[in-house]
Amino acid sequence: MIKIYLYSTDNLEKLFELPETIENHINSYNEDQKLISASNYQKLSKKISELNLDINHLYFSENGKPLIDGVNISLAHNVNYYGFAISKTQNVGLDIEDFRRFDSSKLSKAILNDNEYQEYLSFQNKLTFLASKWCEKEALGKMLGTGINKDVLKMSAEYKKFSIINHDLIAVVSDIDIDDIELYIDDQKSEF
Repeated sequence: MIKIYLYSTDNLEKLFELPETIENHINSYNEDQKLISASNYQKLSKKISELNLDINHLYFSENGKPLIDGVNISLAHNVNYYGFAISKTQNVGLDIEDFRRFDSSKLSKAILNDNEYQEYLSFQNKLTFLASKWCEKEALGKMLGTGINKDVLKMSAEYKKFSIINHDLIAVVSDIDIDDIELYIDDQKSEF
């Protein structure tokens, strides 16, 4: 089971102090991203407390992947939404992008591996194809804990699912088959 919680960026708020490890992590971001990240970790804190876990036990890998024993976590944001995926059963990566930003075919060579590029050339909706591949690779880099890099750009996730909300594409990847996803937008259950 993977649960995804997304929140509108219209409702950003920093309500309480976060643990020092998280504050140090988000201090490298610009001011807009700090508020989004702080809001994201505060929402995450509430959800993991429902799993009888404590945000104070969260730590970061050397590449910045958030970790907490017993739970797989992946955070994401764009201009419209911020949020995270949580799973106690499988490793997970999450990304969300406004697919309209992928209107340039110049990106295709940077994003796609050789096989994907051949598929892209024959794909009717190139914008959606590029956006889905970017989201997939971004989510894959988060799941692997490496972030997006030249090695991840050559890869494809074996287990992945996509959903679209307005102009936002959501990608979820995992290391095993994705059987069940629950999506919540501003804490209201939605279709994935």
